[in-house]
Amino acid sequence: MKRILILGFLIGWVGACAPDPYLRGLILKDEHRYENALSAFKEIKTSHRLHRHALKEIAELEEIINLETEGERETAAGNLEAAVAAYEKILKIDPGNPGAQTRLGSLQEELQKQLSQKLQKEENLEEIEKAYQGKRFEEASRRIETFLKIEPKNPRARELQGQIKKSWEEARAASEEHLQRGQKYKETGDILRACAEFNLAREAWPKNPEGEDQQNQIQSGIPEALAQKIKSIRELMKKGEWEKAREGLEMNLRCPPHDKYSVELYPKVLRRLAIEAYNKSEYAKAISYFERERKYNPDDPTLKQFLEKAGKLLKELKRK
Repeated sequence: MKRILILGFLIGWVGACAPDPYLRGLILKDEHRYENALSAFKEIKTSHRLHRHALKEIAELEEIINLETEGERETAAGNLEAAVAAYEKILKIDPGNPGAQTRLGSLQEELQKQLSQKLQKEENLEEIEKAYQGKRFEEASRRIETFLKIEPKNPRARELQGQIKKSWEEARAASEEHLQRGQKYKETGDILRACAEFNLAREAWPKNPEGEDQQNQIQSGIPEALAQKIKSIRELMKKGEWEKAREGLEMNLRCPPHDKYSVELYPKVLRRLAIEAYNKSEYAKAISYFERERKYNPDDPTLKQFLEKAGKLLKELKRK
């Protein structure tokens, strides 16, 4: 009805001067016969008063035709989301297009079906949470987006999506910072510190390929650097400089693969530092060292006794 009124208005406005191709084009467009309508509008001469309007109609028709072609191509390729987007654009230009409405409805139904099946098979919040906690940020981000296409208003999913995004950004920043530090140590020849930083970069963001590349570049020099470092750590232990020895061993242990001598010496140094702190009534510090040692000596009965005693003494100290 609206189109008929518009045509009537145009006929009245243009009168006897109205070019038949223009009115024919409008009628054909109203019937969604876009190719024929396009041909009709292109017949209008540049000198005619309706030429500017015809150009507008031509641009609109060409866009619709291109979008129809795109929708058909994406549908055939199985890219349903892209096809849906194409038909939605057509309906913004021509809301009454029955063909686009039918195709869009069919595609949306099929897309919903596919997404539902995918969600049932592999997408659930528990699995996404595990991926996120495991720092598999790319996977977690992709899967939460798919989940939210099915349940866009799910509050838990929305919250998790925000957490994933924030943590991923922080992981990228931390990884980049460690890489930059490692590169500086590498340039100065401090292989072990460079190795430790590159490893920390990979721990912050395991999927960062640059961290692995940098680590591989210095790998051949690590054994000799470790041997020299262990030698200096043994000297520190002889001098009773246990804290410096601990720092050196911890740096070694941040550089994979873990050096067997570092693994052997580290719990011994921790025990010595823990006992020294215990004897000075620094029970919180002693507990910290004992706890770190427990990773290496989980079944040591004396370690358990020390922890229990230090814990009780710390509580008594806090009551005073």
